[in-house]
Amino acid sequence: MVEGRYKGNITLDKAVIARLPKRIVLTTTVQFIDQMPSIKVQLEAAGKTVETDKKRQAYHGQLLGCDSTAGEFIQNEVDAFLYVGTGLFHPINLGMNVAQDVYLYDPFTKKLEIMDKSIVKKLQLKRQAFIKKFYTAKNIGILVSMKSGQGNFEKGMKLKKELEKQDKHAYLFVFETLDFSQPENFPFIECWVNTACPRIFDDYEKFSKPLVNMDDISEHSFHKKRF
Repeated sequence: MVEGRYKGNITLDKAVIARLPKRIVLTTTVQFIDQMPSIKVQLEAAGKTVETDKKRQAYHGQLLGCDSTAGEFIQNEVDAFLYVGTGLFHPINLGMNVAQDVYLYDPFTKKLEIMDKSIVKKLQLKRQAFIKKFYTAKNIGILVSMKSGQGNFEKGMKLKKELEKQDKHAYLFVFETLDFSQPENFPFIECWVNTACPRIFDDYEKFSKPLVNMDDISEHSFHKKRF
């Protein structure tokens, strides 16, 4: 993967900074990671307390489509999150996993807004409803990708064996690129478990049956441990 970096300078208007809470976790994508030090200085000069964090990411404050831990672990120490970037794809995953407001600053339009919590709430409610349906399902399809970075074949097999111990019928469906029309060919499946990129869940409406991510059911696993 080749990183594409934004070469311009990002200057926050005083009116924008004034709308932000006192304690902030600063996040962005790799495109704007070079501007993070400058943005942090601007915020701190205006009296804000700014934090950044990382776990599996390459850079402090970096959000990945499938990983928003660049702030989750320090969320109790701050008032809000500030995402510098475009679109909702990256910050919506952050909003799913933190209780605080997520402020969105677009460096091109120079507009600041708070992410609509109703969007996050809809996904959270769907996730909870599908988890409940997973536990009542007898025939479960396990989606396993062979793509680099998404492959979880061993975890899929382990999950299959665990489910079969619970008198469920589990089937592995292995693919390179997921064709959303293919699950329709297996109408006996009552619930799908996604072991690939967790953001596949964003497309749950493309599935006629409930879809859950492996990590979501692992948190409520039969033996109270992660698969």
